[in-house]
Amino acid sequence: MKNDKVYTHMNRSLKFITITAIGISLYVAVSMFVKIPIGIGHISLDLGYIVLAVYCYIMGPASGAIVGAAGCTLVSLLTSGWFPVGWLLGNALIGGWCGNTYRRHRDGRCQNCLYSVIAVFVGIAIIKTVVECLLYAIPIPVKFVKNIAAFAIDAPVMCVGVLFAPRIQKILGVIHKAR
Repeated sequence: MKNDKVYTHMNRSLKFITITAIGISLYVAVSMFVKIPIGIGHISLDLGYIVLAVYCYIMGPASGAIVGAAGCTLVSLLTSGWFPVGWLLGNALIGGWCGNTYRRHRDGRCQNCLYSVIAVFVGIAIIKTVVECLLYAIPIPVKFVKNIAAFAIDAPVMCVGVLFAPRIQKILGVIHKAR
């Protein structure tokens, strides 16, 4: 009896780790598939946010935070060789916040889009700005303007993911159990 519980817990843990690793891989692949620079710093259109929104919706806050943080970090390391502490922390916050919000509002697509926009604003325009200004002594007005541009590009992409997440969940046959 006790071994069955341990075995079941190990299976759930292994399944979570595997599905989250697939999410990180998808984030990286989709992010690198289309790179359209917007002309401000190293900021470009990041379609990985579609994957992030879907993972937040289907898997919840823990997987969302890991997929967001690890995905953006790997994309940055692969494309520029730079370790993005601000992006890592900002996307971890976005993934955790959105995963928690989507879990509570399963049918509210417009509401979830609004929460996504707020989360992306806080994660990128605030968290990323503060972290990078502290680490690199960049003036806040300079970094904030660049991060507002990144927010303006990434928030709509996140909303696209929110709109498609319920359909993707049905296609995959994933059953989400609220805890």
